[in-house]
Amino acid sequence: MIDSDFEIDEDAAQKYYNLAVFNRELKNLQGALDCYNKALEFNPYFKNAYINRANIYILQKNYTKAIIDLTNAIEIDRNYPDAYSNRGAAYGYLKNYKSAVSDFTKAIELAPTRAQFYFNRGLTYINFNYFNEAVADFSKAINFGDGSAYIFLLRGKAYYSLKLYSKALEDFTKAINLNPNYAEAYYRRWKCNEVLGNFDAADADIDKAEALGYK
Repeated sequence: MIDSDFEIDEDAAQKYYNLAVFNRELKNLQGALDCYNKALEFNPYFKNAYINRANIYILQKNYTKAIIDLTNAIEIDRNYPDAYSNRGAAYGYLKNYKSAVSDFTKAIELAPTRAQFYFNRGLTYINFNYFNEAVADFSKAINFGDGSAYIFLLRGKAYYSLKLYSKALEDFTKAINLNPNYAEAYYRRWKCNEVLGNFDAADADIDKAEALGYK
């Protein structure tokens, strides 16, 4: 909880914030942390300082501290979707998937066309083995502009877990078309082709996966 009885020095806070950003660009994480700490000493209501410091904590795998900072940011601005999404990611790293889904859902409510938020929630649903929900979220992310090979791979894996092998095959093929050197996509498509009885195609896929180093 932020102490409301405090004399703010916004100019000093901004100076240290700018120094923190500069240090972060130089990949000096400790220097950036030190400057964010100073910025927040001068202005404990500096939302972006909490969010950026939390991002560094996440990089350092200090997820509990990240959650504290992001919670402070949310207290300052309850309508900022990125704070919920980032906190959801931190909860996910701690395997607190229920809280992660709750935060990603709130982020989606605030920014319903952000592909990344659907992607994040879909990934969390996979950890719950909620594959139908994962497919729905990955499909939303694709509709809102995520055309990466990775998202097609993930949706394909969810379809495969639902035993929707033809749909899974389509997604693994899309992933391969987007990235012809995607070893795992060939491996996953091999499994689909085996199940569907496409044995010649399966042989070609497993050979390609192994040639690309997939084990």
